Amino acid sequence: MASLELIVIIGVGVLLAGWLSCRTGLSEPLLLLSLGCLVGLTPTLESFALSPEVILLLFLPALLY
Repeated sequence: MASLELIVIIGVGVLLAGWLSCRTGLSEPLLLLSLGCLVGLTPTLESFALSPEVILLLFLPALLY
């Protein structure tokens, strides 16, 4: 799986967790944590790793904001 596909899957998962938190009333960080645990347990994504440059350019600015 290409890293662009994984980034799109992560983005869709974040949007889905935000939508689900509005619908159910559960906190969004709790849903994101549980979704991340489920994704981490899937066997197909077990050996996949993003490069540090992708993390630095895409995810770190959003976390710092």
